This record gives sequence, C-alpha cells and structure tokens, in this order.
Amino acid sequence: MREVARFGANTEAGVAEFSGPGMIVVRTREGVRRERGIVFVRVQDNRGPRDTEGDPDTLAVGFRLRPDADLIRVLRRGDPGL
Repeated sequence: MREVARFGANTEAGVAEFSGPGMIVVRTREGVRRERGIVFVRVQDNRGPRDTEGDPDTLAVGFRLRPDADLIRVLRRGDPGL
C-alpha cells in the first residue's frame, strides 16, 4: 500500500480505519500471482497496555480486487501487545 485514500478514526471507540490502493501476492504451487486492488485496515484498541481482562486489541487487514468485489480477509489478530 503506497498511499492512503481514506482515513477515519473514532477516538471514543478506540477505532481507526484506512484504505487505499495496494497489491496482494498469492503464492501457489503453480507460481506467484500479483493482483492490484484495494487494501482495508481496521485497528481497535480494546484495552490499556497493562490490562489483562477484556478483549485484546484487534488488527484486521482485508483486500478487494474491485470496489464492488467480496472482501478477502487477509489477517485478523487480537494481541494485547498491538
């Protein structure tokens, strides 16, 4: 992802989202395929860095080949250290 086309944040909810043009690389037995599309990132701060209870922070990364295409979920991770 080289540039951010859209950015939004809700500080009360602890959420930031951004998206922009990007590329996904798919490796298979047949070889490597590169597809251009749109990258979507959503970060949610669910608890403080010293908190051990409650949902961990989450990071979700998605990809679409076209604006109207189905979202491909690339990563979703909850980790207190994020």
